[in-house]
Amino acid sequence: MLLFDGAPSENTYGSDLEKNFMDIGYDLFLDKSTLKTTFIAADIFDEDSELKQIAGDIDIVHAASFLHLFDEEGQHKACRRIVKLLKGKAGSLFIGRQIGNVDAGVHVGSIDSSRKRFRHNSQTFEEMWKKVGEETGTKWKVDAYLEDQNLHAMAEKMGLESATIPPGSKWLSFAVRREA
Repeated sequence: MLLFDGAPSENTYGSDLEKNFMDIGYDLFLDKSTLKTTFIAADIFDEDSELKQIAGDIDIVHAASFLHLFDEEGQHKACRRIVKLLKGKAGSLFIGRQIGNVDAGVHVGSIDSSRKRFRHNSQTFEEMWKKVGEETGTKWKVDAYLEDQNLHAMAEKMGLESATIPPGSKWLSFAVRREA
């Protein structure tokens, strides 16, 4: 969206765990010869990954359908890493959306029952960022809300197993702005 709205692509970065996903994106959007975004294949949890080359240089991080892949501690750890990527000044911004739940808590994956994922509501998401701030010596203003769309009902309509998207699931949209 930033590029569509006119941001120069040479000022943007993208990252994914697998380089293949970025290559597929070029094939999908047919923009390899025109897009100047720097893509970095890296694991957010690896402090020595290539992400260290942009640590402290980023104004805005956008992450969609990402944090909800992890348990509560994994989300905390990813957010602490995101803090390190952002510039150390007021106004730095983390935005995105993820699957949340009216009843925040642990949800077990239907494909792999050993994987436990934490689903936030707006209150627990804000509490997480308060803890992240305490752990990193920073302060954050959190705007987070659950959208009205019932993801569980949508999954059922599509014939998906109900455990994939449990009752109470909604998109959690957020903007987390650094204050200090």
